[in-house]
Amino acid sequence: MVKAKIKGALVTKIAELPVSLSSLLTNVVLSGGATASLLHNEEPKDWDLYFKSNDEMSNFLILIKNSEELQQYVADINEKYMDTLIEGKLVTVNAVTFKNKLQVIIKQTHDLRFDFDFVHCLPYYDVTSDTFYISEAQFHSIKDKKLIKKKC
Repeated sequence: MVKAKIKGALVTKIAELPVSLSSLLTNVVLSGGATASLLHNEEPKDWDLYFKSNDEMSNFLILIKNSEELQQYVADINEKYMDTLIEGKLVTVNAVTFKNKLQVIIKQTHDLRFDFDFVHCLPYYDVTSDTFYISEAQFHSIKDKKLIKKKC
């Protein structure tokens, strides 16, 4: 039930992008606060997608940088961001943020999910294998709306 809810919401978000972009978002995982929001029937603030391959991440970034047509789907710059890779667009060294709140993380040197501070951000949905991973501690943190600092 939980996986179906996450998958359905994510598929809808990805389908809002042009096929040339959405076709690149098949070997990714969804992680971050979106899972907690969805489980509480709330709209996620953003949808953090992580590539499982550095090559796919690089191809995605090259496509965005080289296509003004695709850049129209990228969120416009916001005053809190000073340095962007594309003038006027929310493309930073860390992520590409689309107008529909889908955020594709483009900084990948290790499993960045573990940079999250709180346990409720660690569950993830693997699009490729259609598998949802969540520990008991993560589930209870979300269910009880309890912020638990992740142990390093």
